[in-house]
Amino acid sequence: MTVLATMVFPLAISAQTPAQKFLHYCYGAEGVDIVAICHPTDDLWMLRGAKNDEAIKAVNETPLRLADSGLFSGPIGRDFCVVQMRNGKIDPSYNLEHVYSTHRQLVLQFVFACLAQDKQDLAKFVTNPANVSFGKAKPAARGDLDVYADVVSLLPSVRSSNSASDKNAKSISYRLPIGQQEIVLKLIKRGSTWLVDSTSPIKMPMEFFYEEGPSRKVF
Repeated sequence: MTVLATMVFPLAISAQTPAQKFLHYCYGAEGVDIVAICHPTDDLWMLRGAKNDEAIKAVNETPLRLADSGLFSGPIGRDFCVVQMRNGKIDPSYNLEHVYSTHRQLVLQFVFACLAQDKQDLAKFVTNPANVSFGKAKPAARGDLDVYADVVSLLPSVRSSNSASDKNAKSISYRLPIGQQEIVLKLIKRGSTWLVDSTSPIKMPMEFFYEEGPSRKVF
């Protein structure tokens, strides 16, 4: 789901339903008091994306008058949107779960791109690919990447940062195990896109995937 937007007519915000205001905020609209219409969580900032006038127009044209405890799930414009009211306020749980899922996918896509050591490909996932190093491992052969994908998909990632601190820093960190090392990756949002922050150097121990032991070799 992509949910991001802005108001074409700021004076019209007061006339919108809470569900519409919520989507306006997600689509980058100014003037929406998101805290006032949602159940409290420090992660609301993660839902805001780049300004999208086309999406806001689609929201304005969609009747979204939910009951105090009601649910909308369906297409609006080009996007699939979910809005839930619970006891008179927006419950952003579904929307935030989508964000967290996006984070986990990004972490795994980053690790997968590190196997190929393709800086051009890495640029899709990080802020500065030049600051990513790969240990002593050689790049994985393109023909072997399907095999690597199965193993990379098994890597768990866990949020390691505090939500209150994340709110102020506008970033979130995840930790994941690679061999006997724990890697911590900080994610930031640029417009509507989440990226691994590689402003500082990131050292990825990719040689783990080729290590041999008494009873194992990863690849």
